[in-house]
Amino acid sequence: MESLAEQFEKRIFKPFNAYAVEKAKQVVDAIALEAVDVAIERHDPYSKEDFYDVTGNLFTSISAAAYYKGVPFSLYSVGDTEKAPLGKTLTKGMKKYRPFYADNGFFEGGPFEASVGEKRVYGPTESRKALTDMFSGIPKTHTWAVRVVASVPYAFKAYNLMVAIKDEVAKRASSKKIW
Repeated sequence: MESLAEQFEKRIFKPFNAYAVEKAKQVVDAIALEAVDVAIERHDPYSKEDFYDVTGNLFTSISAAAYYKGVPFSLYSVGDTEKAPLGKTLTKGMKKYRPFYADNGFFEGGPFEASVGEKRVYGPTESRKALTDMFSGIPKTHTWAVRVVASVPYAFKAYNLMVAIKDEVAKRASSKKIW
């Protein structure tokens, strides 16, 4: 016959613990999804304050992952919701152009097509790789985590957007608007 402590562990503690973990996963998952939504809301390629993103590769490389004990359990990417980039990378000379990616072909000759640089980097793939890499830098002792990345070589251009994502998601998460 099971002792009272064993019965408590089996019938109350384990189901309650599993329920609590599932609820926490839902909250962290909502925060990761919110980060991608905020990135889409805040990105304005026509604004002079926004980062230059000629090909669209930088914007679609923004992704977020939710982690439990250092292992990602959900991953969201702007690349899953927005159209594909026009080109995989920028060449040195292309950094001076305005972001024709957002023009949707209103200019004569259709949308701007960027040439591929020497190093072939595709933002959505790079961001998924960075977030799912086993050495992601999130210790297993940190039970819950959300990580947001923009994984292209010129991602420093998105610094202001990434800070805005962090601030807005923190504000929304603390106000419980997203869960």
